[in-house]
Amino acid sequence: MTPRGIVAAMALFATLAACQTQKEHSVPDHLLGVWSTSAPRYADRYIEIRNDMIIFGTGGDAFELHVLAELKEAREG
Repeated sequence: MTPRGIVAAMALFATLAACQTQKEHSVPDHLLGVWSTSAPRYADRYIEIRNDMIIFGTGGDAFELHVLAELKEAREG
C-alpha cells in the first residue's frame, strides 16, 4: 500500500470512529410496548411505541406509523 493509500485509510477510519461515538438515543424501556385502554369506545385503538417508531391504531386494521427521528428527555416538576 502506498503512503497516500495509508493516509486515506487512516482518514476513513478516523471518520467512521467519530461517527460511532455519538450517544445513541432510545426510548426508555418502561415506555416500550402496546398501550391500550379498557374503555369500550376505544376498544380497537392503541399506541405502540418502539425504539425507532410509534404506531397509532386508528380502528379496525387501520394504523398510522411515524418514524422517530429525534428523542428529547422531558420531565415534569
